[in-house]
Amino acid sequence: MKKLSLLAISLLLAGASLKAQYPCSTFENPSPAGNWVATACTDVYVNTNTLDGSQCVTLFDDSGGSWYTNTVDYNYLGRNYLGKCICFDYYLIDDGDPGTVAFNPTIYLSDGINTIAFVASTTVYEGTTGWIHVCAPIEHCTGSTLPSNGDGSWTMGATMTCADFNNVLDNVTSVGFPTDINSCPCEEMSIDNVCVRDCNNCHTDFSLQTDINTATGQVSGTIFLLTTDPGVTYKVDWGDGFITTPYVSHLYAGPGTYKICVSEYDQKGNLICCTCVPFSFGKPTHGDCRQVGGGGGGEIGRSAAPAGGITLQRSMSDKLFTGEAGFEIFPNPSKEYADVMLPKAKGAVTIKVTDLFGKIVSETTLKAGDSNRKVRIATDKLAEGIYNVEITSGGQVTSQKISVVK
Repeated sequence: MKKLSLLAISLLLAGASLKAQYPCSTFENPSPAGNWVATACTDVYVNTNTLDGSQCVTLFDDSGGSWYTNTVDYNYLGRNYLGKCICFDYYLIDDGDPGTVAFNPTIYLSDGINTIAFVASTTVYEGTTGWIHVCAPIEHCTGSTLPSNGDGSWTMGATMTCADFNNVLDNVTSVGFPTDINSCPCEEMSIDNVCVRDCNNCHTDFSLQTDINTATGQVSGTIFLLTTDPGVTYKVDWGDGFITTPYVSHLYAGPGTYKICVSEYDQKGNLICCTCVPFSFGKPTHGDCRQVGGGGGGEIGRSAAPAGGITLQRSMSDKLFTGEAGFEIFPNPSKEYADVMLPKAKGAVTIKVTDLFGKIVSETTLKAGDSNRKVRIATDKLAEGIYNVEITSGGQVTSQKISVVK
C-alpha cells in the first residue's frame, strides 16, 4: 500500500477475501517483478491501474514469441485452490495494428506438456476500453464441459481430453500472458493484481485517505478499494448526503462526524455487502451504513467499522508541509484548476504533471529565490482521470496523484 503523508490517515479494513496464503502479484515496489519473467518483451513499472490507484506492470512487445510468465507462485492451482478463482486486471494500450483490432484478454496455464487458457468474454480495444477485471474459476472439467463463468471460458487444445485439462490445472508449473497480438513487435499492455481469490465474496474492503487543508480547514476523502471487480456495482455513501459511483474522491463542505460506507451490488442490483469507517472533525453530525440507490434488496453480508472514529482536528500551529511528498495539492479532485502549495526551497523547483503513461501535460519552473510558494495548474482542458504531480527540487523528486473530474 502506498505511503501517505502525515496529513493523511489510511485505514485498512482487513477482510476474509484477502488470505495471506493465496498467491498474489500486485507489481508494487520495492521488487515489483517478483518471480515474473519477461521473454522477448520489456516490463516497466511506471503506470497506474485506475481500478484501484496502484502501480501495475506495463509490457512492451519485442521481436519473436513474447510472454510474461511466472513458474514459481501459482503451481498446483487445482490441488491447492480448487473452488477459488485466479483473477487479473488488464488494459490494452496498443494492439500493434494501424487499424482497430478486437482482443479478448487471455491467461495461459501449463504443466510443461499441455496448455490451457481462460479467454475473457469482454472484448477490448486499444486505448478505449480501459481496465477490465477478469476472474477464471479454478474448477475441474466434468464430462466434456470445460468450466466457465460470466467473465469468460476455459479452452484447451483440440486433441486434449477432459482428463488432460484437469491434469494441467492440478499440476500447473507456469502461468503466463502473451504479449503477441499481431505480427508487429510493438504491442503494449498493462497487467495488475494477478491473484488467487474467493470468487463470490465481498469486495468492499478499502483504504480511506483523508487530507486536511490547514489553510482552509477543508477535508477531502479518497477511497481505494483493496480488491476490484467491475462486474458488480460499487456505491460510496460519504455520510453527508452525497452518494457517488464509482468510488472517487469527495470534498466535505463543513465539520462533522461522518461514516463512509462502500456498498457492493450484483448485476441485478441486490446488495451484497457493505463496509464502513467513521471519522470526525468539528461538531458532530451522523451518517449510516445502508443500502444506497436502487436495487432489489438483499442482506448486508458484512459491515466492518472500528469502535471509535478518527479525529482529524488540527490546530493552526500544525505545519502545512510535513508529508512524505513535501507539498500539498488543493482542490483534489480538481475540475478547473489545482493549486500546488510548495515548501520553502533554496534552489529552483520544477512542477511537472504527467498522465498515466508518462506524457507531460504541464510543466512549470520556479527560479532559485522565487518567493512564490503557490503554483496554479489549469485542469479544465485535461481529460478526466488520474494524473501525477512531480516536484523536483535540490536533486530530489517527490510526487502525489491528482484526480481530474468533469
